[in-house]
Amino acid sequence: MARILGIIDSINERLGKVVSFGVVLIMLIILYEVVVRYLFNRPTMWGHETSTMLFGAYLMFGASYTLCHRTRPKHIKMDVFYERFPLRKKAMVEVGASICFFLFIGILIWQGAEVALRSTQLGEGTASVWNPPYYPIKWCIPVGCFLFLVMGLVKLIRDVTTAIGSRKNV
Repeated sequence: MARILGIIDSINERLGKVVSFGVVLIMLIILYEVVVRYLFNRPTMWGHETSTMLFGAYLMFGASYTLCHRTRPKHIKMDVFYERFPLRKKAMVEVGASICFFLFIGILIWQGAEVALRSTQLGEGTASVWNPPYYPIKWCIPVGCFLFLVMGLVKLIRDVTTAIGSRKNV
């Protein structure tokens, strides 16, 4: 079990590092757009839209990486009482919170896949002059959420083993 969880962690780690370079690409696109717009008065018709789409993909694929790293800044958590709990009690709270997580992510995958499939079937494009296809970005929602769900399962397994007191093996 520990080996499977380690493989999933490794995949998330690599994907997160690859996706993190998307921020550099987004910044370069925005920088280019600002320079050509304000220095040369020649705005692009693709800069804003491309950076927005890339940022959406970055967010969707970065979620599982963020969940993988519990010690860094993480997803929103109310910790008024939580920080004072012992490790096992924290794990029990996390197991309970997983119910909401899986329900929410399950709905996102289901509805996101329906929207992405419909967009693909229609060959949907954006409403701009440039009009790039919109469906590849829409597929980032169910795919990114699926990766987030897998990482959530890994976290749940680790929380359950911590809650029952056998943290050493996982």
